[in-house]
Amino acid sequence: NDRGRNFSINSSASSLVNYIIKTYSKPQHNSVLNNRKDYFDFCKSIDTNIISFSSTKKTKVASHFLTDQVKIWSWEEICNELSNISNNKDATDIFLKTIDAPLRLEFLTAIALKQQLPSLKVEPGYSVDDYGTPTSFAGAGHPDIICKEGNNEIIIELTTIRSAQQIASEMVPIHHHLLDLINKGSQNKDYGLIFIAPIIHERSYTYGKFMHFEEDLCIANIKIEDFKNELSQKNNLKELLDSYQVKSKHSIADIKKIINTNKNIN
Repeated sequence: NDRGRNFSINSSASSLVNYIIKTYSKPQHNSVLNNRKDYFDFCKSIDTNIISFSSTKKTKVASHFLTDQVKIWSWEEICNELSNISNNKDATDIFLKTIDAPLRLEFLTAIALKQQLPSLKVEPGYSVDDYGTPTSFAGAGHPDIICKEGNNEIIIELTTIRSAQQIASEMVPIHHHLLDLINKGSQNKDYGLIFIAPIIHERSYTYGKFMHFEEDLCIANIKIEDFKNELSQKNNLKELLDSYQVKSKHSIADIKKIINTNKNIN
């Protein structure tokens, strides 16, 4: 298996499958087909072992598969597929066609980050199957991707939305994601957020300026095309964040510094 061309086996139910094969594949169970009463008695019977079955599934972590996944797709292929999403086109790769564009964007971005910045710790939030293929988005309240490098922790949030709906659907939730990360983290670390979309709506820039002014938060808004063109040119993710950071002319913190400075002068 390299690009998902496989039968996906639900390993969490393997014990149940083994029980059914062992219990119901014996020849005597086929004999019920020869007698109507035996057949109906068999059908109405209840196997409590099957009803009481509980999954032994262990949650697969998407980051565990990234090291192998970066070897599957070339950088050129990743860039082409990201451009397809940016231009609202279907995927070129047969396997990627099976993943909806919003989830595919998260998947490709995680691979791109790990491929171009190998030392970066990339933690995708999406759920995966036994082969690392994304199956669903991160749960409510969880960032799409968290990246860690040195003293920096940077959230990556992605969307295929192009309209002003970005504000309600994306900017407000990711604002809270960043605040949660900061509140739960160490005061000795630097935190930031990179928002990636095919097009950044002008109101998203305004909201980013508000986040900087009101709470001195570090957020960068980046178009998909700019992301793929710039990522390979950077030494680390913080450089990309700094290059596209949205800033107001002054933040509340800046204003307080000026006031305190004036007080000291007086």
